[in-house]
Amino acid sequence: MRDERKAKVNREITLRVQPCLRTTQPATLASDYHLTRDQAIGISLRENPVLNAAWAHLGVADADLEEAGLYTNPTLAGVFGPIINHRFLNPSPEIYITLVGKLSDVWIVPIKEKIAEDELAITSWQTTTQILETIKSTHIAYDTCVFAQQQLAATEHLLDIVHDNKPADEQSSDYASYNTTHQKIKLELIKKRSAYQEARIHLASALGLDPSLPFELTDALPPSDPTPFDTAELINYAYLHQPYLIIARLKKHQALYKLKERGRRIFENVQIGFDYQQDSGKDRGFGPIIQTDIPIFNTQHASTERARAYITECEHAIVAAERKIQENVSLLVLQIQAIDAEIEFRTSQQSPPTEEQHNMPSKDRLASAINNYESFITMSNLLMSRSRLSAELDYAIGARWQDVVSPLPLHKDTV
Repeated sequence: MRDERKAKVNREITLRVQPCLRTTQPATLASDYHLTRDQAIGISLRENPVLNAAWAHLGVADADLEEAGLYTNPTLAGVFGPIINHRFLNPSPEIYITLVGKLSDVWIVPIKEKIAEDELAITSWQTTTQILETIKSTHIAYDTCVFAQQQLAATEHLLDIVHDNKPADEQSSDYASYNTTHQKIKLELIKKRSAYQEARIHLASALGLDPSLPFELTDALPPSDPTPFDTAELINYAYLHQPYLIIARLKKHQALYKLKERGRRIFENVQIGFDYQQDSGKDRGFGPIIQTDIPIFNTQHASTERARAYITECEHAIVAAERKIQENVSLLVLQIQAIDAEIEFRTSQQSPPTEEQHNMPSKDRLASAINNYESFITMSNLLMSRSRLSAELDYAIGARWQDVVSPLPLHKDTV
């Protein structure tokens, strides 16, 4: 039963995060050390220690659910022996047997099980949150590494162009200008090389790989996509699938059960059973037993008030989560649209190289190469910003936003 429940929870979590995954690829590094973005995400999902700890905690919640459904074992008490007092020893035996069970478990255990079920659901959604965070962080780490690699390659190429256009006369004013440019680009190259090494270390750490491995990233930065946004649809999708909102709803659902449990615990220690007695005169007796605490004082009052206050807190948390989703999705959409517009504008202003540019004087060719480099760096920065915002938007709604605006069929979750 427990294994079946665990398998069901694992399947549910897989279905929740599937919309955030692109394709199913082996979660291993290829023998030629080529690494796609999807492979990086798969490896990270397998190797992330925080995520593995979340899976382990899911097992704890599952064990708590199993324990919550257990009833209290009955109690058997018995006395067998002679009657001894200060006057004489009566060798005739006395027998006293009592068997009692906790009747109050009948109305308390089922609701405890409901509370534990909600706790398991909350824990599973917290695991889902960790999975989505792992996907987002790996996506950003991979693209940051690609971005740093592209900028390093562009800077190295520019330095080669500068070398090719070195003035022959070291005493000329052109040579002084060349030397200044050369030194500036060499310093920039040092920064780009350092940024690339840092990005590789961050990515390798996320994947549990040795940074010294010669892995090569095969995917480029995602291009700009003029797909129109339906912000309202994205928000509605997030209302159904964003884990922190669903967790807030589950906590309220659980709090309502806890309030019911407080009411049922007014009679929380009701025991019934049977009693058998036989005294020295061979007289026998058999009959039922019922035992309970009399609730003259309401010992559950403070707990009940705490439960009511927590329900109100959960209601406010749900409203706050919905507003957070609305704000995050709206801002991310606006920022992505602004970047798309800027990329489109800059692309329209670019002109292809002409034959005249090849015949330019050395000084002018160098100036043109620097302008092209700066344009490439600006465009690369925009694409990296867009990639980061896209990963944030995927996380904000719990799916690839491009699929939602396509649209992606919604799946219903029990909350």
